[in-house]
Amino acid sequence: MVDVNVHKKFSVTEFGIVYLLPVAAFFGGLILGSLLFPGGNSGSVSVGLAFVLLFAAIIVNVIYKKKYQPQYTVSVLKVIRPAEPRL
Repeated sequence: MVDVNVHKKFSVTEFGIVYLLPVAAFFGGLILGSLLFPGGNSGSVSVGLAFVLLFAAIIVNVIYKKKYQPQYTVSVLKVIRPAEPRL
């Protein structure tokens, strides 16, 4: 028996799609909605567009996570008990 350490390698692409894309989509929707629909009703349209873009970013995230193959590094920390032969 051994004690192992499994570490997932950091991926900039994964970080961007999982964390940055939804935030950018939401705030981008707010800004884009206020620019495209100026007037008295622009606030509600902006928020609606922000949530539509956020939902689209979540769909992109789900599709990416299904295709993503993370890389792991495994290292043996210590041997707890030597292997015994089984008869």
